[in-house]
Amino acid sequence: VGDAVLVELGAILRDTLREDDAVYRFGGEEFVLVLPADDDAALKAAAERVRGEVERRLRSPAGPITVSIGGAMLATEHDWQDWFGRADTALYLAKRAGRNRTHIAQGLD
Repeated sequence: VGDAVLVELGAILRDTLREDDAVYRFGGEEFVLVLPADDDAALKAAAERVRGEVERRLRSPAGPITVSIGGAMLATEHDWQDWFGRADTALYLAKRAGRNRTHIAQGLD
């Protein structure tokens, strides 16, 4: 069932992501989406579009499947790991807030 869900998720992402967006499988059920955006609001809108499509379309024999999404705008980080860490922290904040939601990390000053 897990493999079938991943195949369907791939189809949803292909249908939902824009031409300049990219997706990478990071682990078993974790993915990294690189979504070019001009500001936090645009990033939130893109993440919400993906989250909403998954909620609407992804099902398993046990019922609907949802995703939590954390995001961060690339800022003044010297290493990509710092940027990724901010997005990962945002993901866990989304999960703790009740799952099936998005959370965008605050920008760096």
